[in-house]
Amino acid sequence: MTFPVALGATIARSDLHDLLGGRLRTRISPSSVTDNVFAFTSPGRPDSRLDGWTGQDDQHFHFTGEGRPGADHSDGRGNGALAGHVAAGRTLHLLRRTGPGETARYLGTWEVDADLPWVRTDLHNPARPHEPSISVLVFRLRPLNAMTDGLPTTAAVPVRTVVAEADLYAPFRPHSTHTPRTDTNTIEAAAQRLLRDYRDHLCNLGDDVRRYQLSLAGTLDQVPVDLMDRSRNEVVAASGSVARFWVLTGIGELNDIRRHFNPTPGLLLLLPSLPRPDLVDLCSAAHVTIVYPEGHGGFCRIPPRSAAPACST
Repeated sequence: MTFPVALGATIARSDLHDLLGGRLRTRISPSSVTDNVFAFTSPGRPDSRLDGWTGQDDQHFHFTGEGRPGADHSDGRGNGALAGHVAAGRTLHLLRRTGPGETARYLGTWEVDADLPWVRTDLHNPARPHEPSISVLVFRLRPLNAMTDGLPTTAAVPVRTVVAEADLYAPFRPHSTHTPRTDTNTIEAAAQRLLRDYRDHLCNLGDDVRRYQLSLAGTLDQVPVDLMDRSRNEVVAASGSVARFWVLTGIGELNDIRRHFNPTPGLLLLLPSLPRPDLVDLCSAAHVTIVYPEGHGGFCRIPPRSAAPACST
């Protein structure tokens, strides 16, 4: 049958499904009576905050999949219907929700990219910032008979990792790893104070101090680099607690970052105090230098395999 909506026109979602079938409340709705799949983007809503048009140079629309945390496209309903629509001989239609009453504007026909159909990325719930991020699929849709005017924009998937310098004096980020603990805010605030103090300490010493943002190849992930001391070639991460979990998190963060720099930097973990001996040994085995405040405006350093800290103001 002829598709009942003209390009750019609006329709009530309930009317569309009355005509063509499908699921009324989901982002992805395979028609139950025709060879069509509908995808609904909702700019401004949390489930669509990764959705966007990458522009004329890349010409893809990023569309966030649905499902439980970590869900893949193995089922045949939501993500599976979208991922497999070409092989199944189905036409993919993109609609943008426009307001109350679940009305939607028809954006035409699209197709999941054959070369890179989707990327997996981490997504956190801004309403629950202390819960762990979840892994979601973001599909890459190519326009066929489609319109792109008025769509929110987003960055393309980089083909190689991009290292961009960031503002040294911008507020430091909350760390990307969250746990459902009531003291997380306190720990993150402590880490950010440590970063500010250590940044100022290095600048007062005359060191060349930078911050960076990594855009990882083949993903939508943005990885902030807390600090880089270029004078010593050390990458710095901070943990606001000396508990084992936070020390392990800091070591992991440092190793994640170091592989993107050449020459390979040393690793420095900034902590609020001297950790217990087994964690000092762990950092030494991981080739991580520990730095912590010494109480009079200075910092103590424990390089790997060092017998005692060296402190300075």
